[in-house]
Amino acid sequence: MPIQIAAHFGAPSLELQGAIEALSERVFERPAIDIAWRLGRMPAVSVFTAEREGLLVGFKAGYAVAERRYKSWLGAVHPAWRGRGIAGRLMAAQHGWLLERGFQSVETATRADNTAMARLNGRCGFVVVGARQEPHGRQRLWVKQFGPEGGTANPEPLGALQGAPILRAACLGDAAALAVLLPDLGYSASPDQITPRLQSLLASSAHAVLLAELDGRVVGLCLVASVRHLASEGYAELLELVVRSGAQRRGIGSALLAQAQAWASGRGHERIRLRSGEHRTQAHAFYERLGFAKARASFAFERLLT
Repeated sequence: MPIQIAAHFGAPSLELQGAIEALSERVFERPAIDIAWRLGRMPAVSVFTAEREGLLVGFKAGYAVAERRYKSWLGAVHPAWRGRGIAGRLMAAQHGWLLERGFQSVETATRADNTAMARLNGRCGFVVVGARQEPHGRQRLWVKQFGPEGGTANPEPLGALQGAPILRAACLGDAAALAVLLPDLGYSASPDQITPRLQSLLASSAHAVLLAELDGRVVGLCLVASVRHLASEGYAELLELVVRSGAQRRGIGSALLAQAQAWASGRGHERIRLRSGEHRTQAHAFYERLGFAKARASFAFERLLT
């Protein structure tokens, strides 16, 4: 059964509060002394949860500290469920809700030695603004700005890129970088248009949005989906695959595709499919070199629902 992401607003139920306290104590190895007080009294409380078969395996809780400022106060993922993108999905869900509510910034704090969370924060648009000493250790203070003041990707020429690509899952903070990348796929969309679409995809266990970075810049995208049928076992479908023109012929597309295939295999699929326009002959040659074979020609039909 896939992980389910859910949103809870206002003071949590006693059952959810107890589950949050238990998971917090398990992860942080100290008593959860003020969870009930904060989540019961602070304004605009939100709790985003990750559950599997009714078991809480992760959460992210926060509240407003000013009219347009939000504090992502506490979050945790069960040790047995780490490395599966749960923290990123919870953050994406929280930030999407904050955007909808009109918040301009979100702030958080992490332990100085929590390198995994530092990497996730950095990928998702946070910047370090300070540090403080707490009884349980030193903490980094982070802030992320929403909207134009939060920064957008710069579509300057890539120049001389070096090193091997870094593959990672996308997060909501990547919307501006994806807006720069999509023209190489033949499409265009603004960060404001991409953000709700990306939020929906990140919240879906049937999709994976994979990115490639070189020198800290997003240069490749792969969107893959799990397709289920009644008449067959289903398959994985490659919906989008693109590498920026200045970063091609470096094995980035092949690496993204390999990652997509591993994701598909992990969900029980034995086949992966894609659709490619008749005019994209170079792309056809690329896919055939990687073992794809043309299956059959077909027509695509569509109808507007308005």
